Amino acid sequence: MPKVSIALTTYNHEKYLAAALDSIFDQNLDCELEVVIGNDCSTDGTSKIIEEYQSKYPNIKVLNYHHNQGYTVNFDKTLRACTGQYISIFDGDDIMLPHKLNKQIEYLESHLDCVMVTHQNRAFDSSNG
Repeated sequence: MPKVSIALTTYNHEKYLAAALDSIFDQNLDCELEVVIGNDCSTDGTSKIIEEYQSKYPNIKVLNYHHNQGYTVNFDKTLRACTGQYISIFDGDDIMLPHKLNKQIEYLESHLDCVMVTHQNRAFDSSNG
């Protein structure tokens, strides 16, 4: 069983998905990781990007659908497919800052009464990157 599962939902995130996946795989984790991608019937190049990353990283599981599920159903199915001790929720247009997962795991493992952690978010778009 992996220590951490990333529940990544995506729909037409072709412009952002490679950077999102790179930010996950650049985490330098000291534990086993799985990435579960719920691809909600994307119509752009999202599926091709997923295939490229899946060929490089065998720890990617993909849920593909023949018709659009909508965010809530896609999120639920993606979350249920995760098998890790810890689950990190992520979208195909998000970016993880370096060491995010290590810091969260360290905190959870040193505070056994804590069941969830969160963090501040930085919102940005292509104009304020």
